[in-house]
Amino acid sequence: MVFVYLIVLAAFAAYHVRAFRATKHEPRTWPELSLPEGKRPKVSVLVPAWNAGEDIAAFVAAFHSTDYPDKELILCVGGTDGSLENTQTLAADMADVQVLEQVPGEGKQGGLRKCLAASSGEIIYLTDIDCRMDTASLTHVLEPILAEREQVVTGSSKPNQEQQNIGAVRVHWALVRKAERLEPRYIKGILGRNCTVTRSALDATNGFDFDAPTGTDYRLAQELFRAGYKILLVPASEIETEYAWPLRSYIRKRGRWVRNVLLFAERPKQNAEYYNALSVALLPMAMVIAVVISLLSSLFLPAGLAWFPAFMAFLLLLHGTLNRIRYAYETLGSEQLNPDTFVGACINWYGQLAAGLYAFWTWVNPNLRKRW
Repeated sequence: MVFVYLIVLAAFAAYHVRAFRATKHEPRTWPELSLPEGKRPKVSVLVPAWNAGEDIAAFVAAFHSTDYPDKELILCVGGTDGSLENTQTLAADMADVQVLEQVPGEGKQGGLRKCLAASSGEIIYLTDIDCRMDTASLTHVLEPILAEREQVVTGSSKPNQEQQNIGAVRVHWALVRKAERLEPRYIKGILGRNCTVTRSALDATNGFDFDAPTGTDYRLAQELFRAGYKILLVPASEIETEYAWPLRSYIRKRGRWVRNVLLFAERPKQNAEYYNALSVALLPMAMVIAVVISLLSSLFLPAGLAWFPAFMAFLLLLHGTLNRIRYAYETLGSEQLNPDTFVGACINWYGQLAAGLYAFWTWVNPNLRKRW
């Protein structure tokens, strides 16, 4: 019986040794872009901000630091932390910043509708209040619209400097970069915190005049596809943002995304996304079932084989952890091969499994499906 376990373990080890040897660090290097000369269309930055008093001043400063001549910032601010009044005072002498009031119950979607109605730019830039704009990331998502006549461009994101010191967050960042390398030039979704859309494209989808139970970015992508627009992915644009952390926040946010895809994916057009979400939701259930089978098998199978399903579940846990360490090395560099990354890879993998359980539970329970 022990021989069977050793054979499986040896095959598992050989696979990962070979995979690590074949993996090379591939630094992300992008050319410095300069926007086309001549008249540049006005860019309107739309940002709802609810109870975001701690972020608004830093966001406004980052907005002003970007090197684009004709831009405006439309903030829709509300909450109970006094952020509206403070923002109005902050922006009182800023001609390029407009502050609107967001009232309770409007949500992000209502705030975006107000922002769009008050804006005047030919290009709309969508981001979040906890992001920090910079010239490089903005240039990379603007250039395809200005030079290549694209209509919708989405970029990526990276954790802020403080979070880059957290192993689990760095591993999440590595997974994002790895996924982007596997994506085609045109993709099925947008990143709502780093996206440019022409006003004409938004007009074709009636702006933000649609319900967004899954979040604006997911639903906006669906509306743009219905209207015949393609979404260009530009990984070179990495805006600094705050990743979901601590672990409980990551589990809830990841779990909500998986559940919402299962509920609202437009099939068959979004079959790939649907089945990916389904695998995330069902994998932890399969692992729990494997352990239960092992416990029951001990009643009628030889002692050695009774725990084989649980042994395979353990190897699957280890497989996910080792893959994450390899992706961190491939996308972030050799300095990521350290104990902190190993612990972070474990936390991230177990967090995704927990997110799958959360997604599954809220998916099958009608009373929890709309929990945000």
